[in-house]
Amino acid sequence: MEPYEAQKMMAEIRGSKETATQPLPL
Repeated sequence: MEPYEAQKMMAEIRGSKETATQPLPL
């Protein structure tokens, strides 16, 4: 699994409502 895919999965787990409007904090 690539890091990018992992971040996408984490984003979905954290909540689509949060990531839908805000980018992932790096």
